[in-house]
Amino acid sequence: MTKRKAKLLASFTDTPDQIIHAAFRYYLGRMTIHTCFFAEDLAKAWPHLDPQVAGMIRRELGEAFERDDKARADTSIHGGYLPLGHDCDRAAWELVRAAGGGIEKCKECGQNWYNCVCSHCDL
Repeated sequence: MTKRKAKLLASFTDTPDQIIHAAFRYYLGRMTIHTCFFAEDLAKAWPHLDPQVAGMIRRELGEAFERDDKARADTSIHGGYLPLGHDCDRAAWELVRAAGGGIEKCKECGQNWYNCVCSHCDL
């Protein structure tokens, strides 16, 4: 890492994981090519995320998929707004969901991985 990049990161009180979480929240639901770029990069970075941040993203993304499924089934919901964006945006978020464990269920409590907040869940 260059000195400039190290100084840039040191300028923030948040950790890189927290900055990634904030960027995730910013991009979720937006309809732009940058959303796709970010989601693709997030999927690649998934194995390196702090487990707590990964869990928050997993949970929030799962909830967004549920809202998006409902909105796509009934376009009168939210005036046609799609919580995951257009089809290409949703496809990019699918990469993140797959990187985070897909739609598996927790082996202990049986909840979907994005709703599971139990300490024994290793997804």
